[in-house]
Amino acid sequence: MATSVLQSHTSEPDQFAKLKRAWMFMSIVCTTYSYSWDLRVDWGLCQNGSFLRPAHQCMFPAWCYYTAAGTNLLMRLGWAVYISPNMSWLVADDVIMLLAAVELLRRFQWAVYRVEWEHVKHGGEAGGGSIGESEGEFGATSAVSMDLGLELPPAATNQAAVLHAA
Repeated sequence: MATSVLQSHTSEPDQFAKLKRAWMFMSIVCTTYSYSWDLRVDWGLCQNGSFLRPAHQCMFPAWCYYTAAGTNLLMRLGWAVYISPNMSWLVADDVIMLLAAVELLRRFQWAVYRVEWEHVKHGGEAGGGSIGESEGEFGATSAVSMDLGLELPPAATNQAAVLHAA
């Protein structure tokens, strides 16, 4: 951001070129860092020398993860171009609306893979069981938690198990 502001207030060509190179470098670093964070931390991919997680930890076919990774990168790059300084030719209303819609799709896609990874991290296997299913102290799964996908506190789960048994 700072380089963008400085670029708009400089009139010297040499200074402008240096600021543009600095902005490009920072854009590449930020986009690469954010993209790798999405894959490794938020989606649980690219770990242990492999792009994919083990098959029992994947809810979708392998091609979905490769496609999601590629489209995530392309959509991130689209947004980086949009916020680039001196892109007045790109700032048409139609383009702004298109890039905003693309960013919404990227965030939706991110959320799907993020929820899947959280489910796997917390002991669930992709494709197996309900995400909201929980067992109480006595091993009884409450009907309420299964139907609504809610995890009840231990006291409420015990009461639900007693009521369910009666």
